[in-house]
Amino acid sequence: MVVLVNEKTQSYGETLAMLLQARPGVVIVGSQMAGANGNIVQVPLPGDLETYYSGAGMYYPNGGETQRRGIVPNLVVTPTLAGLQAGRDEVLDRAVAYLQQP
Repeated sequence: MVVLVNEKTQSYGETLAMLLQARPGVVIVGSQMAGANGNIVQVPLPGDLETYYSGAGMYYPNGGETQRRGIVPNLVVTPTLAGLQAGRDEVLDRAVAYLQQP
């Protein structure tokens, strides 16, 4: 199984990618994710305002921290300007190439 991600992958998507990455036969392809996972805590403020923060730490199975760092894909692929201008999806191309390996 190949899972495509990028720097906009966050919250449950990021946690799911991390859990899948720990499974045999799953490869994560793309750019490093946002590092924004964990439960959201709402704090009411004076003046009818509110703020939010991540109220729980998220960690790799080996104990490494993920918040503010992001999940690192097995195959790091970042789209290039030249690829975008040419209409290529370099992340998808790399994933397909991986799947086609003998």
